[in-house]
Amino acid sequence: MLNHIKSFLSYGAVKSAPRGEYPESPARLFHLRQLLPHLAGRLSSRQMYHFAVADRQLDPLCIETWPDVSEFPPECLFDTGLTFPNGSVAQLYTSTCDGVVDAHFRWMRENGLDGVFVQRFFPYPVNNPDFTALLQTIRTKAEKYGRVFAVEYDLNGGENVGDLLTTQLRDDWINLTSITTSPQYLHHNGKPVVEFWGPGVVSGVSGAQVENLIGTFQQQFGAYVILGVEWNWRDMVDAGSEFTNSFMMTDALMPWPVGAFSFDSYPDHHRTVVLPDIELTNQWGVDYAPAILPGSSDAKDGHPNDTPRFQGQFYTEQTNLLVQDKPLFLFSAMWDEFDEGTNAVAFLPKAELPTARYQFTALDQEGPVGSNTNFYLTLGTNVTRQMRAVWGLPAP
Repeated sequence: MLNHIKSFLSYGAVKSAPRGEYPESPARLFHLRQLLPHLAGRLSSRQMYHFAVADRQLDPLCIETWPDVSEFPPECLFDTGLTFPNGSVAQLYTSTCDGVVDAHFRWMRENGLDGVFVQRFFPYPVNNPDFTALLQTIRTKAEKYGRVFAVEYDLNGGENVGDLLTTQLRDDWINLTSITTSPQYLHHNGKPVVEFWGPGVVSGVSGAQVENLIGTFQQQFGAYVILGVEWNWRDMVDAGSEFTNSFMMTDALMPWPVGAFSFDSYPDHHRTVVLPDIELTNQWGVDYAPAILPGSSDAKDGHPNDTPRFQGQFYTEQTNLLVQDKPLFLFSAMWDEFDEGTNAVAFLPKAELPTARYQFTALDQEGPVGSNTNFYLTLGTNVTRQMRAVWGLPAP
């Protein structure tokens, strides 16, 4: 969903304020970054939120892939109860740490990736200022490395709050003024970009609430609004969903891909789902922002490696088809969502995984991919070049 948002986005037709190393041009590539792991090292009873599950005391670790932390400074790491095959203590990282954020943005620049959408969850910074502090760090690193960033609000946790849904998000956005005014904050057609993920997905959030939310951000803040929706959102429209008006009034739709297709089924999914999606959004005058994923895993619930990566072939199969559609955006889910095994950022191969009963998915699960644990970021480099080419722009 740096999660989550969710992993990277290839961005077409970007127009924004002057940006130093980041001139206005189409075909930008971004990742989605989660903020959930940021409490690591402070919650000793359950290790790290989103690296561990509080109510599974006998089996607390919930990640599906193991991060490669070798390029993070020691002050950003903490010990776990596991060991590597060589006997050393396996460590995880604290994502609020300056050195982690710096490394992530350096990797983006080294691999020609344009930036991140950063997820924010209920409750917002009035209750948890750490989230805002991390966004400030992200702003600093985006400006240092010439990358772009934007905010994505995940509506999970916003169930049944009534009018407070818009009030809380509006107040949070105002609170972020010092961040969203960064020269590296993403704009489109001169408008600050913001995403709301979950309309029609999160139970308890109504269509009327989402319409009010979109209208407030478009009218009060002049924002370019993206909605993250179910992959089968057109079925909802056909069934007379209360969210149809929201889908029509937003600026762009981003259908969520996790669990929607596999390597074998994707070509048919593209033909029967994506292309009709594009046709309908074109009729509405709404931009279409398809999303891709490198793979996924759910071993903690009995489904390890449920969407195999096939040495990157699954990833490239999606991008090769989608790029030819000349999308305005291309999202990838996700940058750092280790707990669903959708992460693009560095993780370990079989020979280096911690010795444990946990069933991790390895970088080379289906076969060798080379020695670079950031293999999926290098695939992102290729996607950026493809997007630039289809938009008639020079390679990054």
